[in-house]
Amino acid sequence: MIGRIIKFGLLIGLFVAVAGVSAYVTLTHFISNESNVIVPDLTGKHVVDALELLSDLSLNTKIKGMEYSTDVPRHHVILQDPAPGSEIKPGRDVRITLSKGRKTIITPALKGLTLNQAQIVIEENGLILGHVARVYQDRTDGEVIVSQAPSPGKTIHREDPVDLLISLGKRPTDFLMPDLSGLSLDEAMSLIEKEHLTLGKVRTASDKDRPVDRIVDQSPLPGYRVFAED
Repeated sequence: MIGRIIKFGLLIGLFVAVAGVSAYVTLTHFISNESNVIVPDLTGKHVVDALELLSDLSLNTKIKGMEYSTDVPRHHVILQDPAPGSEIKPGRDVRITLSKGRKTIITPALKGLTLNQAQIVIEENGLILGHVARVYQDRTDGEVIVSQAPSPGKTIHREDPVDLLISLGKRPTDFLMPDLSGLSLDEAMSLIEKEHLTLGKVRTASDKDRPVDRIVDQSPLPGYRVFAED
């Protein structure tokens, strides 16, 4: 009888001990979870906003470094450690990497280069060819760059466009197309060469009212504005 009472008492004591340990572990885990902080997503935030947010959560801000970025503005967060959503204790460090913005470069001088040469220089400097315009200039050779925007020596960002103005050289001499009607082919060719024009296609047609080997039609028409070498 006494032995049964002792065994029963031991069982009750063991049950109470196990229940106490379980309650302690559960309470400790609950308290531990309650004291953890969820790391917020800082990506894209300005460093001042990130510092204020982490400070409100009793977390420390550590700047790990700065990197160039074409997508994230200067002084905004690119990367963070621990990652967003992580659980950490108050007072722990959150390391962030800030953006330097887009990498800058000094605009190269392109004046006097051909378009192909300028394209090589532009690509080597991480820039983009922008608008290309052409203009006649009597004092420069044809197909060379006479102006650019942005101007040489200006600080710009990588992948910015560079616009070019290219010279076509001296403007061709223009005059009125002479009337070749009624001339022979040899006479017409002589006049064409004299005016620094180029003979185009020659076609024949039957016309009983006109002599053989005489010009009956032409293009451009007489009086039409033409340029040398047309």
